[in-house]
Amino acid sequence: MLQQLWLILHTAAVAIILPVSLLLVNQLLIRYLDDRGMYRVPPFSWLPLLAGSALCSAALNALDIVGRLNPSQLWLSDFWALRFDELYDVWLRPSDVLLAVIAGLIEFYNELLYEGWSVWLFQGSAVVAGVVALLAWRSWQAIRGILLFFWLSLAVMILMYISVILLAWVIHWLNFWALVVLFLFLYMYDKEGDQQHGSPL
Repeated sequence: MLQQLWLILHTAAVAIILPVSLLLVNQLLIRYLDDRGMYRVPPFSWLPLLAGSALCSAALNALDIVGRLNPSQLWLSDFWALRFDELYDVWLRPSDVLLAVIAGLIEFYNELLYEGWSVWLFQGSAVVAGVVALLAWRSWQAIRGILLFFWLSLAVMILMYISVILLAWVIHWLNFWALVVLFLFLYMYDKEGDQQHGSPL
């Protein structure tokens, strides 16, 4: 029992490193590269969020996770019935996240042929980001804002992917414990009713 608890705590600590590191790197890059404040003022700061959500959608589709997010899969299937260390080994290791990124980019490339909503969202965000960068720097240094847009979009894709996996896992287990509490409540209520009325036998 203690060994499993230690494994879960160790896995949780390791799993936190990647998203926290990404957030810190993003802050440093914005501080030192975005001297025009392009990504510090809404709505321009939302552009990487929109583009990253489009890439994350492609990654979730590529790994067939979208089909696992409906109520029957979340609550009636054992797909998400994993300990945290098992969830990490299956979905959240750095190699798994890298695989999700590669699969998402390939899926997004394939979606270019069909021009789905994610393609339009990403392309629209990229065009606006390019125009804003050119207006902000008015020189070849605008490439800094454009490259920063693509990096931030990729970072958002990774963070959203991790968030969706964790949220689905938490929803599954919250529903499990809610059912346990409900059954215990009904059991205690029924038992109390039997004691009050007594049994004719």
